[in-house]
Amino acid sequence: NKLFSILKYIFITPIIIIYFLLDFEKIKENIKSYLIKNNKHKLIDYLSDLNKTMIYYFKGIFLVMTILFMTFSTVFLILKVENGLFFAFLIAITNIIPYLGSWIGTSIPVLYVLITDTNKAIIILIICIIIQTLESDFITPMIQGKQIKLHPLIVVLSLLVFGSLFGFLGMIIAVPISAILKVTMKHYPLKILKKT
Repeated sequence: NKLFSILKYIFITPIIIIYFLLDFEKIKENIKSYLIKNNKHKLIDYLSDLNKTMIYYFKGIFLVMTILFMTFSTVFLILKVENGLFFAFLIAITNIIPYLGSWIGTSIPVLYVLITDTNKAIIILIICIIIQTLESDFITPMIQGKQIKLHPLIVVLSLLVFGSLFGFLGMIIAVPISAILKVTMKHYPLKILKKT
């Protein structure tokens, strides 16, 4: 029964997402017209700002993935690693997972090269650690900070706080939640929140 319910969600969730994405503009327009009808102009501005912030957040993630893919593709081509483009793509994709993703992505090409050439595997490991450290400590906080207009220090702190509170899931949701909180505080300051 558990296996069936898991498989059910695995197959049904993508179908729901596809239908939702197909009708996303209609849903958005219906919500907007409903809010206009009920004179909720402040809420419309808030949701619009929230939408823009989330778009910028995902653009930031895509930009970091592109930078990583190009950097690792170049490194693997220079070092003549077989399937280098595939490994670069894998590292870029797994990088979505904060902290752990970079190690998962890096370990696969290192282990693959380790089978044939130990020295090359060590060189790749050192280069990967340097690039991933630069990416996680400087590039990602800077890009995400600029995209969603959050200071890089706030991005790093939010990852630490949400990670310690909610573990792995907290690290994934840390930056978008911080961005949502920022937009919420802009439109609904504490005084208004206390009154409501």
